[in-house]
Amino acid sequence: MYNRALHYFMSYLRLEPNAHDELLDKDPKIIQGDICDFILYLRKGSEKKALAPKPVGVYVSAIHRFYSMNDTQLNWEKIHSFEGEDEKQTEDRPYTHSEIQTMIQHTSPRNRAIILLMSSAGLRVGAMVTIPPENDEFRKLWIREVRQNKLINKGN
Repeated sequence: MYNRALHYFMSYLRLEPNAHDELLDKDPKIIQGDICDFILYLRKGSEKKALAPKPVGVYVSAIHRFYSMNDTQLNWEKIHSFEGEDEKQTEDRPYTHSEIQTMIQHTSPRNRAIILLMSSAGLRVGAMVTIPPENDEFRKLWIREVRQNKLINKGN
């Protein structure tokens, strides 16, 4: 993530991907202004949607690391003030048994397996992306759901 964040900052400044020296050649006040402008750019959105304060903080952390490792003194308190306050958008709670049951009844066998895996393991939606399709436990659960679905459909 560090490299991706730093390269995104560099592309925002219209610098070549390996032009790290150019980031250091500027006056610290100009660098600070560039970082603050970048934060505002991330918060307002570009061709994508605007970022919340926490993801913006990830980008700022990478930039902070780069400049501190290169002994560039910047006013990080002022820079961080541009990130904004984190506002909780949704209520973070587990699904109830009845909500899970409703989802299972109204979805495909594939999605049923995903829902059961997520609810039994306490996974968040983003964690499903990290599970490789060849994962044995997921495949077994999916096969079991497909078989159960076929048996239920034959019984109707």
